[in-house]
Amino acid sequence: GTYAITVRVTDDGTPALSAFETIQVTVNEVNVAPVLAAIGNKSVNEGVLLTFTATATDADLPAQILKYTLDAGAPAGASITAAGLFTWTPTEAQGPGTYAITVRVTDDGTPALSAFETIQVTVNEVNVAPVLGAIGNKSVNEGVLLTFTATATDADLPAQTLKYTLDAGAPAGASITPGGLFTWTPTEAQGPGTYAITVRVTDDGTPALSAFETIQVTVNEVNVAPVLAAIGNKGVNEGVLLTFTATATDADLPAQTLKYTLDAGAPAGAS
Repeated sequence: GTYAITVRVTDDGTPALSAFETIQVTVNEVNVAPVLAAIGNKSVNEGVLLTFTATATDADLPAQILKYTLDAGAPAGASITAAGLFTWTPTEAQGPGTYAITVRVTDDGTPALSAFETIQVTVNEVNVAPVLGAIGNKSVNEGVLLTFTATATDADLPAQTLKYTLDAGAPAGASITPGGLFTWTPTEAQGPGTYAITVRVTDDGTPALSAFETIQVTVNEVNVAPVLAAIGNKGVNEGVLLTFTATATDADLPAQTLKYTLDAGAPAGAS
């Protein structure tokens, strides 16, 4: 602003006389930098929104307009509105890690002045459960190898180690390697039947997380021919009874009923 000031000098004569001068004093505006309120360091988990509102004061009159920005080097996805609302949802790839973010407030004076604070934002690793690829139900005959490879994906970065196991209750003989290769050759005693088998994949995160699928494996009965014990050739005199008992074994379970017969061509009277 400009102010008129009159400077007067007066003597002590009789009468008193004076002289004066009116001067113009121009007061120049001097821009004062805004003051950014402390923000402080922050901590956030992967995939979780971090938000805060930066605030500042400015002593200039008339009041100036303040604008908030982030300096170059802020992590991808981080932003702040002109009014100071900061938002950032760190991605899986951005954790774990620590990021320096400079929040700046700038006035619209001449020259424009600013204040800033560089905060450290720590992004914490959050373990994500693996996703087990669909396996589906299976069918296999007794005595035949059933095999498949379980697969899974895990969104965690850095990549985690996945391990495959079978839950308690899997049938005897069934197994899976840590790499996901399942094998089982059902025995005669295990067919026919249906078995619930739970395949589980577990990561090595903290805490360890897992995914599983319970499949139904149907074991089909396969008939096995009986084994006839050797009888051998026989000799008998005319008019003398020839008798023997044929015996056989059968590996099928449950046990089957065996029936003995003579093929066509047996002599008359033989039974």
